[in-house]
Amino acid sequence: MKIGEAPAAGIFRMNCAECFPRFVYSRRLVLKRIILAVILFSLSFNSGSEVCAGKPSVTVVFRYDDCSAVSPTDFEMQLIRMFEKYGFPCSFGIIPFRYVGEGAGLKIFPPEKAGVFKEAVQSGTLEIAAHGYSHQPLSNENRSEFSGVDYQTQAEKIRSGKEYLEKIFGVRVNTFMPPYNSCDLNTVRALEDSGFVSLSAWGDPVAEASALKFIPGTCHKLGMMKAAVEAERNAPVPKPVVFIFHAFDFLDVNPGKGNYRVRDFEDFLIWLKAQNDVCVKTLDQVAGTE
Repeated sequence: MKIGEAPAAGIFRMNCAECFPRFVYSRRLVLKRIILAVILFSLSFNSGSEVCAGKPSVTVVFRYDDCSAVSPTDFEMQLIRMFEKYGFPCSFGIIPFRYVGEGAGLKIFPPEKAGVFKEAVQSGTLEIAAHGYSHQPLSNENRSEFSGVDYQTQAEKIRSGKEYLEKIFGVRVNTFMPPYNSCDLNTVRALEDSGFVSLSAWGDPVAEASALKFIPGTCHKLGMMKAAVEAERNAPVPKPVVFIFHAFDFLDVNPGKGNYRVRDFEDFLIWLKAQNDVCVKTLDQVAGTE
């Protein structure tokens, strides 16, 4: 309600004798507002850990890719506030040194932007994960930053990216998300040697002898997420449902080319909040390091 506006649901009367406006509400309206206040209070303080306390059958992970020096910070903060509103965490894949085009060099993830995310990181709403090194594809034919690259080169990029993110965020980075969801066994070796705990990508590139926890992506279409949750709900051994999304997936950011709007995304969060057997975790939590 804006200053100076009367509540739409109220009945406005003017007492001419007192020249003082009064608002008269029915008991039913008052009761409805009390119930709404209780619901909002519950949504605000019902954390993800509390949702998970009842031994849920399905785990859902939100994996946001391509956060970088050039990604829309205001929109990302809107996402963060939405996750905070419903008590859900999210894994943010950060590109340490973003490739922005031939001859333009790399854009370093600003410490100032890390500071903007600091509160959400400290509260547990955000997991900081490494999303490659620069997100630069090897070629137009090979849309991968790492697959097919020698071990030494991969190890140097992976290690330096991890060290930089840990420095500016002040937290340990355990999860790696390869750009284009593409990597190979050299990537796996480099991740192990650099101290990573988990890897999230398509397919299953992790060797049987690897100590890495592999958490594959499940879905990138919002309209299929309810079906994905239902499928795991009925599975003999449910696996985490990992939803991969980007800023460009939203029509609000990418008009004409996005796939859904912010309101559609929030509608799904509301639906998810009502599922008593669903727990929302970060990739790090699924790997068991939190």
